[in-house]
Amino acid sequence: MTSNIDILILEDHHDTADLYQEILSIEGYKVAAEATFQKGLERLEKEPPRLVILDLDLPDQSGVKFLEILRKQSPALPVIVVTGSDRATWRVMCEEMGIVAYFVKPVIDHLIDTVNLHLQSRKPEGKEDLL
Repeated sequence: MTSNIDILILEDHHDTADLYQEILSIEGYKVAAEATFQKGLERLEKEPPRLVILDLDLPDQSGVKFLEILRKQSPALPVIVVTGSDRATWRVMCEEMGIVAYFVKPVIDHLIDTVNLHLQSRKPEGKEDLL
């Protein structure tokens, strides 16, 4: 079955999913997002992606369980975990199931904080803080 999407985002926070989707679409990828475990499984069956971005804290079931099912169906599919949980046990389980990366949220917040830290004192005069 040929996939119509490059990336499936499984993320229950709609603003976060929208941000990932927008950024990745600008990069030229076809992206689909789902907010629940069940919808993610349905999308996976209907439109298998080339890569999955997975949140572990889903409202209806653990993302770790989703990864277990995914691995049985598609053992080589690249999976990037982006989650608010830095539980060592989850990280180890995910790594043992062959994820390609594990990022702890808030990724964007860390970026903005770092930029502000390094540029706050260097803002040109007369420029207001937009954040």
